[in-house]
Amino acid sequence: EIVLTISMLSKEDIEENKMSSTYDQMNKRGILLIEVYDTGIGMNPEYIQHAWKSFSQSDMSITRKQDGTGLGLSICKSLVEINGGEIKAESQLGEGSKFWFTWNLELLSSISPTIPSSISPTNSKLPASSLLEAKFHKQINYTLPYFIRKKRILIIHPVKNMRNAILTYFKVVEKVDAFDTFNDGIKAAQVYKELYNQSAYDIAFIGLYEDNEEE
Repeated sequence: EIVLTISMLSKEDIEENKMSSTYDQMNKRGILLIEVYDTGIGMNPEYIQHAWKSFSQSDMSITRKQDGTGLGLSICKSLVEINGGEIKAESQLGEGSKFWFTWNLELLSSISPTIPSSISPTNSKLPASSLLEAKFHKQINYTLPYFIRKKRILIIHPVKNMRNAILTYFKVVEKVDAFDTFNDGIKAAQVYKELYNQSAYDIAFIGLYEDNEEE
């Protein structure tokens, strides 16, 4: 399993020009926190302090299997430090690793979005913020065709983060069930069929691995 998360560590709004700028036009600065963790081979915590050096490798036998050269972390460290950020690592041999770094950025000046005249506050009782939120959710819902939103969907996957990712994508679907094992998913389908005398699901997403292909 490999998981990537990106979040805003801190944000500071600075006026571009205090004499002429308006409330809507701001120069936004912030710091991104990028985290990557995996459940791979990991490495000895004692080695981490040496991992940032060029061509440094903790275990040559393992590294050869993974086709590593020992340059990746050194290059990443240089790029992050040029940007003014920092990079760190945590790991346990045989359990996986977690790497994180900060990235300084300057966002483009933002202008308050224009509300289409058809839903402008002048001809609606809803406040502008609610109208914009409704428009945003309408765009998200549109990514799934209407006939899909009416389907019954089954998800079977052993990795929780993967199940949650698929659930998020199908959050507008009326009926979605997610299970971590094949047997639990089949039991749910059988119970539904016995109660209502019809198929429980129209679409199924099943994570296939070497140990469950027969199922």
